[in-house]
Amino acid sequence: GGDKDGEPMSFKHFMLQQPDHVQPKEAEAMYKDYMIQKLGDAKKVWFKEHHEDEELRKKYDPVRIEEALKVRESEARESLGELVVKGPAPGSDGAGAGASDDPSRAKDADLLGKLIGKLDQEKNIQKNPLMDGGAAGASAEGGKCLDLGALLDYAWKIHGVNYYKGEELGWNDFGARKQREHLSQPPEGTDAEYLKNVEIKWELRIIEGDQASKLLGKEKVAKETDDFVKENVQTIDGNKFMCKLCTKMFKGDDFVVKHIQNKHKEIIEEVRTKIVHKVYEENFLNDKTFTKHEQEYKHLINGRSPARPGPAHGGGGGGGHFVPLPRSNPKPPRAYRDLDAPKQESRTVLDYGDIDI
Repeated sequence: GGDKDGEPMSFKHFMLQQPDHVQPKEAEAMYKDYMIQKLGDAKKVWFKEHHEDEELRKKYDPVRIEEALKVRESEARESLGELVVKGPAPGSDGAGAGASDDPSRAKDADLLGKLIGKLDQEKNIQKNPLMDGGAAGASAEGGKCLDLGALLDYAWKIHGVNYYKGEELGWNDFGARKQREHLSQPPEGTDAEYLKNVEIKWELRIIEGDQASKLLGKEKVAKETDDFVKENVQTIDGNKFMCKLCTKMFKGDDFVVKHIQNKHKEIIEEVRTKIVHKVYEENFLNDKTFTKHEQEYKHLINGRSPARPGPAHGGGGGGGHFVPLPRSNPKPPRAYRDLDAPKQESRTVLDYGDIDI
């Protein structure tokens, strides 16, 4: 049922401890309040209720994200094989039309070249046909490709980067680059501030790297898994070492570590799965743009029965909604009568000593 072991009660167990007159909508709101009190955050409650939803997993679950990144890398390589590189127009200096009269275009080409170098490295692209010698990352090291048009085309078709729009397609939307066109120049009517913001965005992207890889939480998973293994190594009398998972003894702690890694793989995998799930929850909770849980909760509270007199949620004063706490005396279980059971004799059996003569 929960609570005793620290876990929240199930809805069924919770309702066994509530008055009989509670209506369905109110019961749902009451249980939501209970869960928020138990977990401390409405967003955590929403995650607990929806963490198996595939749409949520695709956006926040490290397992799904890693799968999507592998697909993205494969599609980028496939697009690279289909790419037709066009040389600069005759008489052009390589930075596109009007480049000699507009130094900003040459500056954009230089920054975009560095960005492409970074993106190539992230997707393990070893040969870039635009860069000097075709080496990935050449742009970041001073590659000589200044054909802005070719760079814009490459950035979009291979990496899903729409440079002048300040847009990088997410791992779940990567296929959209085949259905859409990118901007070949700044949007009409944009000012110097817009261009500066675009420049800052891509400079930060080069410095900070791919945010998607950070959502995988690989360092956290590796560290906490390693900590679990070390926590299960116990020193005995200073010169003996025991595996706490099976009490087997060894002469060195490193032997215990290898033993745990080889003989207790299933336990380690269970621990690792829990850590990955924790990373999944953290990714979700850290997304400040997600507010669906607040909208659902308001809708639920607005649809409940009028509040009965009592303390407001959060304590002190009125103005809140009543939160009935689980009562201490749960409903007694209903008695069950088996109609097919043989009838019991109701006569009292007496001993001869009970009869007065």
